[in-house]
Amino acid sequence: MTASEASKTWFDEVVQYMLDTWQESFTWDETIDLCDKLTQFRDKVRMQKGIKPPQFHCDKCGIQHHPMTLAPISIRGLLIALQREGVITQDTYNYLIKDWLRFQCRNQLDVFGEKK
Repeated sequence: MTASEASKTWFDEVVQYMLDTWQESFTWDETIDLCDKLTQFRDKVRMQKGIKPPQFHCDKCGIQHHPMTLAPISIRGLLIALQREGVITQDTYNYLIKDWLRFQCRNQLDVFGEKK
């Protein structure tokens, strides 16, 4: 395991799963569900590869290092990955971000699509 793999989200397998699954016609609820599935798949890939979570230094207990919990894949993170992979254009990305923010505010959701 390299140091960068400890906090890596977008393994090749996760990107391929995203590319195989995402559809431009998805509703926001379906997109939220995809982010949940991608997060679960990322965690499965990390476990299969034997990649331990990143560590952080705890000021309370001195020199001990504790494993961090990786954040779930957010809607914005998914949209950025789709743009990076060339699946959506910059204009589509901009439109989807604005539409997501409206949907998020209207439904009182956090960045992961969970109720606040």
